[in-house]
Amino acid sequence: MQQISAFTDKENYWLTFIGLRKQIGILDKSLAFELGISTRAMTERVTGRAEIKRETLLAMEYLLKTKVML
Repeated sequence: MQQISAFTDKENYWLTFIGLRKQIGILDKSLAFELGISTRAMTERVTGRAEIKRETLLAMEYLLKTKVML
């Protein structure tokens, strides 16, 4: 029997993005700077108007790991 996901890949990326954003715990403006994106692009990702790419999630995971190490 195959399990069917209740979320699409796009929704999974968004949920992962929101979770990582909360774990990193810095303001969106600072997070946008760390990711090398504009604050507008960050807002569009948070509100779901822009697609979240895997590279963004990987960068956020890296930021989280380096923050924990400090």
